[in-house]
Amino acid sequence: MEQKRREKEEEWKRKREEDLKNRPKKPHELKIQPPPASENRMMEVIVNDRLGQKVRVKCMPDDTVGMLK
Repeated sequence: MEQKRREKEEEWKRKREEDLKNRPKKPHELKIQPPPASENRMMEVIVNDRLGQKVRVKCMPDDTVGMLK
C-alpha cells in the first residue's frame, strides 16, 4: 500500500514538472519590454452636449475649449 502511494506521488510530481515546463510563458518571464509611451497622449473629457446629455470626447491635452464646441 505504501509503495503504491509513493509511486503515485512520484507520478504526480513528474506530471507537475512536465506541465510547468510546457505551460505558456508570461510576458515578464519572456523579458518583453512594454511599448514606449507616446508623447501625444489623448485624454477623455466628459461634456454636456446641446441636448443635455453627457458625452465623452477624446482630445489632446493642448486642445482648447473652443475646439470642443
